[in-house]
Amino acid sequence: MKNILKMILVISIFTNVSVYAMQEQNENIKHKQQLFMANGYEAILSSETPLIDGKNTLNIIITKDKNYVRKADVNIIFALLTIPNMEFSEHAIEDGDKYSLTANFKKRGEWKYELMFKTIHGAIYSQEGRVTIN
Repeated sequence: MKNILKMILVISIFTNVSVYAMQEQNENIKHKQQLFMANGYEAILSSETPLIDGKNTLNIIITKDKNYVRKADVNIIFALLTIPNMEFSEHAIEDGDKYSLTANFKKRGEWKYELMFKTIHGAIYSQEGRVTIN
């Protein structure tokens, strides 16, 4: 009987610790996509919250050789795949080590985007991706 109680206690503690750890981990997840570009450039498009129809704050981090790229001209064009000519573009503003913008998605669905930026040296880089709006 004592062994059964001990087993129940151990299983209960293990279950509670596991559930707590999973909740803690889920709170720290950011929605992000990593884009690899030419000449060693990388960009990370992220959002603190899931993307929804309406206004969303997006952050873009651009690096080259693990160093932040500053003073770039950053733009992004979004197009809804299921509706022709449903597109919009946004310009990102530099904010410390990231570039921020507000994207206003008019409909739910899969949106294609093209992230473009121009460096202070005049080189232009772009990469495409897709996001799903719920």
